[in-house]
Amino acid sequence: SSWESGSSSDTLYYAEVSMDASKEKVASNVSTYQYGSKANAVYFLKDNALYYCKISEDEEKLDKDVSYIHKVDWENNAVYYVKNEPEKISYAELVEDDMADADAKLKEPREEDYQTQEYSYWFGMRNVTDWSRYNAACDVYYEKENRDYIRAEMASRVIETYRDDLYYYVNGEAQLVAEGVSGYAESYDMIMIDSETTLPIPVLY
Repeated sequence: SSWESGSSSDTLYYAEVSMDASKEKVASNVSTYQYGSKANAVYFLKDNALYYCKISEDEEKLDKDVSYIHKVDWENNAVYYVKNEPEKISYAELVEDDMADADAKLKEPREEDYQTQEYSYWFGMRNVTDWSRYNAACDVYYEKENRDYIRAEMASRVIETYRDDLYYYVNGEAQLVAEGVSGYAESYDMIMIDSETTLPIPVLY
């Protein structure tokens, strides 16, 4: 395989290794590829889509919105690749709310809960409110209400971002391996395949 860069596109060619070999165009607008000599086939990215092509045959589009090819499993004619998936994250998901449990149990103070009965020579038995304790409890509850307002605001505000998900394509089917992987191919020291289930298992270091 060979690679030519032009002013408007990168074109992938295939040619036998000989002095008089003619080259065969595989695809245009290719950003990256991996070639397997035994399979005489290539996986490549074109316009952010993943393709597979056996040399001298038509290309097959496998998936879209692909960021990069991680590794090709030529033995199973399968490929690991990363997709850039849109994701919405609320501000609340980014904050550790260490007061949430305590605030959930907090109830609004009632004046009657802070009253005691006292006898007065002039008025007889009457309810007397401990205003100091009641007002202190109200202050605590008002602070909780302020935090509830902030919680609601954070939950309503959303950050639109992207998440890298690792996929495995085999036998005409794309399988999600792991969500939210980080880094490029060099971040993955090894990827194993479970021989019993045939599902890919990422081992990340």
